[in-house]
Amino acid sequence: TDGTRLYFNQMSGPSLPASIAEVAISGGGTAQVPVPIPDPLLLDVSPDGSDFLIYSDPEVLSLATLWNVRILGGSKRRLTDIDGDSCAAFSPDGNFAAYAQQGDIYVVRSDGTEAHKLVSAGNDLCHIVWSPDGGAIRFTMKDRIWEVSSDGSGLHEVIPGWHGSSANCCG
Repeated sequence: TDGTRLYFNQMSGPSLPASIAEVAISGGGTAQVPVPIPDPLLLDVSPDGSDFLIYSDPEVLSLATLWNVRILGGSKRRLTDIDGDSCAAFSPDGNFAAYAQQGDIYVVRSDGTEAHKLVSAGNDLCHIVWSPDGGAIRFTMKDRIWEVSSDGSGLHEVIPGWHGSSANCCG
């Protein structure tokens, strides 16, 4: 959400492409949001509500792409190619995005520069979220919630040995 609208992925069916839609927080009808990316998957909205973080499936190459797309005007900026997972999130200040790839967590500036591996964590990473102060990143791995400092140190399971639901997720 950007505070006034709720954005969501709209899957249209096997023969129709996916799209991004919006609805007012106060309710009402939905409308498609035009974005210049085919079959977009919305992963996050920037903290200031001006940008989408979008994952697109590969068209020709074997890699998918992570994009920063302006909500108004639709200009796009390629952040990085991703081989694998489709989970990413903006940092609380909107200056960075963290994303998963092949069992590792990477960070890239929101302008597409300075991409670097933050930490090697393991397979099946999903549901990346930043702490409100930007000091830590949480994620789900194999039905367990993990955390790492935003500088890549201190990788640890949040509740070690806990065997609650098999659907523990989302940081």
